[in-house]
Amino acid sequence: MRRQDAEAKAEIEGGLLAGLGRAPTMADRLAVEQIAALTVLARVLERRGKLQEAGQVRDQIVRAQRTNGLKPQPIEPAKPVDPMQALRDYAARQSEPTP
Repeated sequence: MRRQDAEAKAEIEGGLLAGLGRAPTMADRLAVEQIAALTVLARVLERRGKLQEAGQVRDQIVRAQRTNGLKPQPIEPAKPVDPMQALRDYAARQSEPTP
C-alpha cells in the first residue's frame, strides 16, 4: 500500500471512530478497519480506470456500513478518464522494469 493510501486509510478510520460518539467496541474497530480498507481500494481502482470493479467495492462498503449501523458516504461522481492518457500511463507502466 502506498504511503498516501495508508494515510488516507488512517484518516478514514479516525473519522469513523470519532463519529461514533462513544467508545468503540472491538466490532466497531474491525468494521471501521474493513470499511477504510475497502474505501481506499475503491479509490485505487477508480484511479486505474477500473470503474466497474470500484463500483462493486463501493457496494461492499455500503453493505458493511449498513450491517454495522454506520451511515453510507455519498458516492462521488466518477472522474472522466482520458483514453489517450490511460494508454500513455499503461505504456509507461509496461516499460518499467519489474522488481
